[in-house]
Amino acid sequence: MPGHMAYLAEPKTYYYFRPYNYLHIEQQQAEAGAWGADPGLPYSNEIFDAVFAQFEEGVEPPISRLSPEVVPTPLDGGAPMPLEDVVPRPID
Repeated sequence: MPGHMAYLAEPKTYYYFRPYNYLHIEQQQAEAGAWGADPGLPYSNEIFDAVFAQFEEGVEPPISRLSPEVVPTPLDGGAPMPLEDVVPRPID
C-alpha cells in the first residue's frame, strides 16, 4: 500500500475568510487592503457590490418582472385532475 502524500496548497489559508484566532485579524486586514477593500472592515461584503452590479446588468429578468399582465392559467380553464386518477387504488 503506498504511503500517504500530504496535500500542500498555497496560500495556506482557512476555508472561510474570517478570524479563527485573534492573531489572524491583522494579517486579514492587510489582505483585504491588498484586494481593494477597507482594511478597517476586512469582513464586509461591500467589495462585492460592484461585481453584483455588473452581473445584474447582463442578466435578463424573469418573465414575471417583464410584464405583470402575463399570468399563467390552465389550458382548459378547468380544475386540476381528480385525486382518484392520481392515487393508485388498493388491490382487493
